[in-house]
Amino acid sequence: MKYLVVLCICVLCVGMAMSCTEQPSSLLNIFAQRDSSPPVLLDMEMVTPTEACLRFDELVMIKKDAFTIEDNEIIDMGVWDELVTITFKHPLMPGTFSTLEGRVQDLGGNSMRFSIQLWAKNTRIPSLLINEFTTKGNENHPDRVEFAILKGGNLAGVTIEGTGDSYTFGDYEAASGDYVVVVFGKGTVENGFFFSKNQNGLATNNGYICVYATPEWNAELLDCVLYSTKEATTHSGFGSKTVAQKAEELAQGAHWNGSTAKDAIDISKATATRSVNRNNCTDTNRANDWYICATGNASFGATNSTNRHN
Repeated sequence: MKYLVVLCICVLCVGMAMSCTEQPSSLLNIFAQRDSSPPVLLDMEMVTPTEACLRFDELVMIKKDAFTIEDNEIIDMGVWDELVTITFKHPLMPGTFSTLEGRVQDLGGNSMRFSIQLWAKNTRIPSLLINEFTTKGNENHPDRVEFAILKGGNLAGVTIEGTGDSYTFGDYEAASGDYVVVVFGKGTVENGFFFSKNQNGLATNNGYICVYATPEWNAELLDCVLYSTKEATTHSGFGSKTVAQKAEELAQGAHWNGSTAKDAIDISKATATRSVNRNNCTDTNRANDWYICATGNASFGATNSTNRHN
């Protein structure tokens, strides 16, 4: 009987061992009460001109020399559960970024190294609206986007993103009542305008224009528009998966009223000189806020023309 009991125990142990070898490593870690996944950086933000806040997906620990930043000095660090705060000796320069490198580890000893770009905190971003734009430009009248500055401030870091192109402002003071213009296509323009990164023009028939506080992926959205000729039949009427996804994102964030082409600004009658104009700074995040001006009445850098295309 004694030998039978021992034999049964041996068989049971072998069976358990065999079944364990078939389990995924994650289950083994659960049974061993061991965490083998490193922390994940979820979010980052400059909360003041000299202080950054990083958020991870779990409690983290850091060492005294865990972080370095180019052309600056770290004078203080703190950890509160998933949050890490870092204080710099000098403010980051407006309209620029600095590369922060660091290493953190969780309570299980799993570590993660990272390198990120921190954009300077701009505490004086103007109140602004997209006020006029064209997407069917030519060499004499290239694609442009105009901001109306409602309340003055500094545009440092403010980023305008069109479908396939973008522009980020450096240190630039803008006063209330100013009109600031970014050119997105090659051609002849007035002095004082800014030029986008690629200069390939905006998406002609279906697209979006978004203005963010910084170029960072999690930056605050300041204003946006969706536009369409309403001729496509795929991807919610935009004919583009990228535009359709952006439209859904804007609608979910309550930045635009609707996520399909029928909710977008109708630009089917717009041309290089018949620009799309905001109506008296009306901002309800709807297509009805906009109209197309008469031929030759585009007015970039000045008050919108009240002459409308019939």
